[in-house]
Amino acid sequence: MPRAQFRDVVVMRGTSGVLMVAPPGTSVALYDVGTSNPIAEAIYAAEGGSQMLPNPLYPSVDGSIEFWLAEERELDLVASCPGLTTVRATVTTDGISPAGAGVVGPPGAQGPQGPVGPQGPSGSPGVTGQGVPAGGTVSQVLTKNTATDYDTAWATPTAPSTGGDKLLLNYSASADVGASIAMAANTWTNIGPQLSFTTDSATATVEIALSIGAWCGPTAAGTPVIGGGVLIDGTTRYNWGGSTATSSAYNSPFAGGGPIAVTGLSVGTHTLQVQARSSQASVLGCQPATYPQSSFIVRVWQRGA
Repeated sequence: MPRAQFRDVVVMRGTSGVLMVAPPGTSVALYDVGTSNPIAEAIYAAEGGSQMLPNPLYPSVDGSIEFWLAEERELDLVASCPGLTTVRATVTTDGISPAGAGVVGPPGAQGPQGPVGPQGPSGSPGVTGQGVPAGGTVSQVLTKNTATDYDTAWATPTAPSTGGDKLLLNYSASADVGASIAMAANTWTNIGPQLSFTTDSATATVEIALSIGAWCGPTAAGTPVIGGGVLIDGTTRYNWGGSTATSSAYNSPFAGGGPIAVTGLSVGTHTLQVQARSSQASVLGCQPATYPQSSFIVRVWQRGA
């Protein structure tokens, strides 16, 4: 049967108020209008076939999302990204094509490059600039003495402060994590490689954020509860998101998760392992190299001194 399509570019508002195409780490959740309930329908990756997408979706590198539903309907899209303002919009999928409508063909071949244009005339010489003042020593920098133009001098820079926020880990998988990872019932299963980060303050808060486009479903009939988490230093687990799935409607165990704040970590290097769990024997896929809408991104910040 024909399906109803939606395609658009996700735009976020930065901290300075400037609009931008959704950066890496953005997730777009599909909810029933005016609620926080994920839509119940299957989300398809194409107009035909059985490939389904997770909820939330993850925009491609150009910020676009594209999906199909079994029928035309209204729904809310909620775009979220750590550090940016969450955006919610009500949209409608396109109407289903009439019977007999043709399928859009592939893009045509690129045309030949046009001839090189003639060289333009040379511009007139510019005015000689003020230039850099003489003097200075190794490692000194040029600084402004006052707001007056060209009132500058050489100075030795001060050492930067050790406080403030620091990005300790920024991992993005470039290869597929796995197409069919086996998950035993009620068992935490490692997803992706073990990662590490290093802290330099025992009083700072460590914030962990995941952006993982994965899909999970049972190997037999059932409606298991699925969820994600991170294991720190092989001993302490923090939950991230959760959902349910069926054998005909896979879902993401990481759906609905938010940043994890960890305190009390000692100064030094710590390990981090992404994990997933299902109440029933299941399989999980995460293929960022095969499917652009998928992702496996882990970021860790140290907040404060």
